[in-house]
Amino acid sequence: MNYENDHIPRFDDAHLEAEWQLQENAMRRERLHLDLAGDDSRSQRYRLLLRALEAAPVDTPPADFAKQVSALQLNHGDRRRRWRSKGY
Repeated sequence: MNYENDHIPRFDDAHLEAEWQLQENAMRRERLHLDLAGDDSRSQRYRLLLRALEAAPVDTPPADFAKQVSALQLNHGDRRRRWRSKGY
């Protein structure tokens, strides 16, 4: 896959655009296995984060994951209703 030719729209905010480009450049340099010494400290941190994410074990969610999430949402809704009933 050639990432250089991907059409990705630019951000309207110059700060967000600069941050995005910094992250993309760090990912590109990591994919190419370039030396960390050529990166500034922020790029180095992004590259180390990328390495950690790639090395992290991928666990499958528990069999009852959807049930657990649903129960949390229902419980949260009950608390919100009780909170509103008290006039908050």
